[in-house]
Amino acid sequence: MNAPEKLKQYDRDAQVVGNIVHLEHFNVVINDQRLATLFYVVGLGGTRDPFIFPGLENMWVNFGRTQVHLPSRGSKPEVVRGTVGFVVPSLDELKKRLEHAGKELKRVVPEKQTKFSWHEVDGAIEATCPWGNRVRCHAPSPQFGRAELGHGPNDFALKSVFVHSSPRRLNERHTPLRPGSDRRPVCRHW
Repeated sequence: MNAPEKLKQYDRDAQVVGNIVHLEHFNVVINDQRLATLFYVVGLGGTRDPFIFPGLENMWVNFGRTQVHLPSRGSKPEVVRGTVGFVVPSLDELKKRLEHAGKELKRVVPEKQTKFSWHEVDGAIEATCPWGNRVRCHAPSPQFGRAELGHGPNDFALKSVFVHSSPRRLNERHTPLRPGSDRRPVCRHW
């Protein structure tokens, strides 16, 4: 009865992100803290943590309870496979900051080609950092609870399914990708 061949095999793919309840941090390696400061602090409006890693080897940027960790090691920056979501107090103020950050990027590193960009999409602002990490910013709304600044909905590329996970309802919906689709599978967390 307890023979291994009689036991049901646990399907790990069925719960790809079933254990994500709260996402507070993301980490990406960068190669230039000037550009990171212009994007994450000047542009997005985060605050550099003055107590932890105040030097040049790493920087932590706070967005409410959310932190972005940006270690400076190596010359190859990391790019998140997906889009990180934030809730920001004002999209109008965010637009002004991103406009200013873009001008400063061109002034500080005029010789460097970066992937920095931003545009409005469906009531949100999508911005791309100098290395290609995508951030989607939303205004506060009841959908995000009491959050005025912090993590919002995230889309991450995973293996074989699109997953939508909500910490409020803790339910997942798994949708297989269409065969031959060139779209990467994504995990959505909020």
